[in-house]
Amino acid sequence: MKKILIFADIDIGNNEVTRIYWSVDIKTLAFAKYLYQKKGWDIYLLTKQYKNYILNIEINSLYNIKIIKKCRFKDAVFDLLFVPYSYIFDGFFVESVKRFRIMVKFLILSIPAIHWLEDSDNANIKILRIYSYFIRKNVDLIITTNKRMQMYLQEFWYLFIKFPKNRVKRIELGFDDAGLIDRYIARKKYIKCKEDDIVIINTGGIWGWTDFNSFLIAFIKAVRDGKKNLKLYIMGKKQKNNFEKTNIRYIQEFENIIKDNKDLLNKNIFISDWSSPDKINKFISGADVGLNVNKDTLENIFSSRVRLTDYIKAGIPVIYTFGDEMSNFFREKNIGWQVKPGDIMGYYDILKNLTHDDINRMKLKIRLIRNDFKWDNIIEKFWKEEKNIFNKPLRANAPNLSINGLYVRYSFSKLLRKISVFTKLIKLITKGIK
Repeated sequence: MKKILIFADIDIGNNEVTRIYWSVDIKTLAFAKYLYQKKGWDIYLLTKQYKNYILNIEINSLYNIKIIKKCRFKDAVFDLLFVPYSYIFDGFFVESVKRFRIMVKFLILSIPAIHWLEDSDNANIKILRIYSYFIRKNVDLIITTNKRMQMYLQEFWYLFIKFPKNRVKRIELGFDDAGLIDRYIARKKYIKCKEDDIVIINTGGIWGWTDFNSFLIAFIKAVRDGKKNLKLYIMGKKQKNNFEKTNIRYIQEFENIIKDNKDLLNKNIFISDWSSPDKINKFISGADVGLNVNKDTLENIFSSRVRLTDYIKAGIPVIYTFGDEMSNFFREKNIGWQVKPGDIMGYYDILKNLTHDDINRMKLKIRLIRNDFKWDNIIEKFWKEEKNIFNKPLRANAPNLSINGLYVRYSFSKLLRKISVFTKLIKLITKGIK
């Protein structure tokens, strides 16, 4: 029986995934689910929630995972290891490889986006050296999310370390069919809206790279000007790890806008902090329109957003901005309404004239493309085209992993965490003395 080991930043409770933190983890689970259900592979999971164990799991859907047993075995050789790129810099990955003496025949590294182009802290030479070391020593295949990112990473890693261009592949984002409920029940029990209300939903949080505040200003203006049946549901004002200064400032701007219009809160505007996948599924089931509006940045142009596949899953049209590959696809298929980032009046015109008839016409178009975005169909297509590559590892040292080059950064980050805790303790003691 072949075995795949996956790293994923998720929480599991009562055989249900209660939290998924990153889009790359969704893709990781989708890949494992396909191998488990269609190919009969054994699936093993490493997650921080159960850091002392390697979990043997059963995947029924991306949000329904059963732990079969908790294992502490060492020196096990896995046929395939799927690693999200962020784990290279995570002490949990380094410690797990050390603790369990993990060995692997074939390693996939998933790199969904190019955050280092947006943040100079993520683009320093030390980080690129660690990336280069890990990829050169350990990686057999790089997976990304769309064609633009694939072309970029092919050139980037070939330039840096002569990594073969034909070893950079793409698996586009998809959705798992589980979790949707009846529209009538969703609107009556969870959203609690009237039938003629137009429910707009944003499932991806508020970040500095989004154009959400421009949309919010237009939304408030439309409601003030008489469009009283508009309802905006924000599923996750603040997300885990959303602590960068630009994001904090942007959320503060958002809160100031809400403060000036607090009479609309819980009447036309509804806000929650981070929302579970189960809650998101219930709310998108009853929504009419999805929202994916972003600024015109390099990172956005090269990225693909999970929220868009949420909306395709629910069969609802989208208000979206120019630039990224998925938005271009929506424009080609004439699905939804496209706006230039920052164009408040552009958003306003769409909202003021939006009707259920318009929305229903768009829904018919989404039905035609929906099956193409199901995870099982996406992964099966990839597997048929690329399955032979998994018998041809690049690494000369397979199945051993080389992680010594990762220790310096991990040890330093561990030291910084200790210093941070010590500093907080000193402040508390000082405050108590005063």
